[in-house]
Amino acid sequence: MISKWAVQGVVVLILAVSSSPSKVHDSTSFDDALASATANVSTSAGQQYDTDFGARFGERNAHQVARCAADAVGKDRDRFDMLFRVSANGKITELLTKPVTRIAKCLAGKVRTDTYPKPPRDGYWVRIEMGFTE
Repeated sequence: MISKWAVQGVVVLILAVSSSPSKVHDSTSFDDALASATANVSTSAGQQYDTDFGARFGERNAHQVARCAADAVGKDRDRFDMLFRVSANGKITELLTKPVTRIAKCLAGKVRTDTYPKPPRDGYWVRIEMGFTE
């Protein structure tokens, strides 16, 4: 059974940024990707995609979130953002996290090969904020 805090770990569209990001690829700055993700959800198509992406992320990864968070304590349980660049076919082509915590690194390693619904356009940025409570 997934604990209540693991399910609550997926929170979409809260604007909180700190510290330096971790990247899967070195092509985009975190701030530029965040600006793109924020702009994307300002449209009705973007809001719908954000909802679809978040639902898929939660369905596929609640157990991964729980596993990655199981032994984390202190600052490793701090909130973090995950920014996903999604290709036209729904594959993740870039993944950034900020701040870099133990949970963020663990989860990034588990979700980077996931496939999501096809976005409104190629290279589409999506933001998920993760937060944890005891």
